[in-house]
Amino acid sequence: MKFNEKLDFLMSLTGTSNSAMAKHTSLDPSFISRLRSGSRRPSRSEGYIAKMANVLSKRCREEYQLQGLLSRLQAENISYARDSMNLETAIEKWLRNSPPEQKTKVGSFIRELDDFSFKKRVPVHGEIGEPYSEEPKQDVYHGVQGKRSAVLRFLNEILDSDRKYTLYLYSDEDLAWLMDDPLFTQQWSKVFLEVLQKGNKVKIVHTITRSLDEMFSAIKEWMPFYLTGNIEPYYYPRTRDVNFRRTIFIAPGLCAVSSNSIGRNPENNLNFFLTEKDTLHALIKEFEDFLKLCRPLMKIFNTSSNTSLLDTVAEFEDEKGNCILKSRALSSITLPLFAMEKLLKNHSKEERNMLFQFHKKRQRSLVELLETNSFIEIIQFPEISQLHEREIPIGLTVFTKTPVCYDSYTFKSQLENIVSLMKHYPNYNVRIQDNFKDELTVYAKENIGLLIMKYGQPSISFAINEPYMTQAFWDYMRMDSPEVSNTSSSREGTIDRINEYIKKLKDY
Repeated sequence: MKFNEKLDFLMSLTGTSNSAMAKHTSLDPSFISRLRSGSRRPSRSEGYIAKMANVLSKRCREEYQLQGLLSRLQAENISYARDSMNLETAIEKWLRNSPPEQKTKVGSFIRELDDFSFKKRVPVHGEIGEPYSEEPKQDVYHGVQGKRSAVLRFLNEILDSDRKYTLYLYSDEDLAWLMDDPLFTQQWSKVFLEVLQKGNKVKIVHTITRSLDEMFSAIKEWMPFYLTGNIEPYYYPRTRDVNFRRTIFIAPGLCAVSSNSIGRNPENNLNFFLTEKDTLHALIKEFEDFLKLCRPLMKIFNTSSNTSLLDTVAEFEDEKGNCILKSRALSSITLPLFAMEKLLKNHSKEERNMLFQFHKKRQRSLVELLETNSFIEIIQFPEISQLHEREIPIGLTVFTKTPVCYDSYTFKSQLENIVSLMKHYPNYNVRIQDNFKDELTVYAKENIGLLIMKYGQPSISFAINEPYMTQAFWDYMRMDSPEVSNTSSSREGTIDRINEYIKKLKDY
C-alpha cells in the first residue's frame, strides 16, 4: 500500500476526520485531504507522520479496529504484540514503510516532459471567461484569498508599468493558495506569462525541501515560463526551519508582496503589499543576501541559447564520472567525424566550424573518460523505413536551429563506430532497448549532474547539478537499465546484434 492508502485506511478505521487530524497535528485540513487522496506526498523532512501516529493510536482502541490494523501490519512483516511494541510506534513504522516511488516519479516526469506541448487550455468546469476577481486595493490582505489578490495586484502593477524589471521571487509557504483553485491558477499563469513575454526577467529561489514529486511537478508546471528564457532558478542547499515560512515577491522600485506563516496553515497569515521606496530597497538587500547563500538549481536552454548549451555540455563532459546516456535512437556523441562533416555541409560556415570543433572536443573527452570510468549507452534500433524517410532526429538537433535527421548511411556509420568503441574500450558498454518512443536524451553522470535534452518542438534542454535530483535520476537510470554484463560473451552478443542490424540496412 502507498502512504495515502495507508493514511486513508487508518483515518477511516478510526473515524478521524480531516479537521480533527489537522487540529492535532497543526496542519491544514486541505493538506490532510491531499495527503489522503495521493495528490500530495509526505516529505521525509517533516515531523507530522509521528504526530499522525500519535493521534491514530489513541483512536484505535476497539477490538475490531486492532484486528483490522493487525492484518495490515502483518502483510508488511511489521510485528505488533501489545506487550512488546506500542501501537503508536507500529503505526508510525507502517506509515513510513511505504514502497519507494522514486523510479515512478522520475519516469513519470520524463514522460510528461517528453509529451509537453502548448496545448489549447481546457476550460475549468463552471468557468465563464471572466477574470479572477480581486479585492479592492489595500496595504494588508488576509489569508489565502488575500494572498491571491495581493499577488495578482503585484503582477498587474508590473504589466501596467512602462519599465522592465528583474523580479525576485521566493516562497516556502504551502502552495494551496496557488494550486487549489483552478480558476485562480489559470488566471495567475496567464498574467505571469504576459509579464515574462513583456521582457521582464525573474530570479527565483525554489524550495527543494519539498518532495521530489513536488519538484518535478513544479518544473512541469513552469515549462511555458522556462521557455521564455527569462527565468534563473536557484535553490538554498541547507535544511531550513519548516515551521516558520516566508513569501517575498519584489519588483524593484515598484512594489512587493511579503508574508509569513506558521507551519502549513496560511489561513490566518497577513500579506503585505508594499510600495514605499526605502522598504523595497531593504527587501532587495535582504533577498540579495539570501541569494548569495543559494546555488543555481538548473540552467535552461531554448532555441535562442544553443551556444550556451554547447559550453555547458562541454563543461559537463570534461568532468570525470560514471555515465549512463539514453536517447531515442543513438546519441550524437558517437557520430563519426566524417559523418558529422557531411551532415553540416548545408549549414553556414560559422555554424559548421563551431559545431565541428565542438564535436571533436566531445569525442576527445569521451576517449579520456573511458580510460577511468564506465560509460553505458542505451540505444534503440528504429524501423529501417524511418531512416529512409528521415524521420529520426540526430542529437545534434538540440545544438542547431536547423533540424538534422538520420539517413541509412549515417546511422550505419555510427553503429560501426559504436562497435569499434566496444572492441577497444572495456569501459564502454551498450544496451539495446526496444520500444521506447520518447524524444528525450537523458545523460546522467554519477555525483556530477545530468542533462535532459528534448528534440521535439518546443525544444528545451536542462542542465542540473542539484544533488537530490542528480541522485534520483542516476538511481532511476540504473533501475531502468540493469547492470550491463562486461563479459566477453555478453559484449560479443551485443556486437552481433548491431552487426545484424547493419546488414539489414545494407540489404534494405
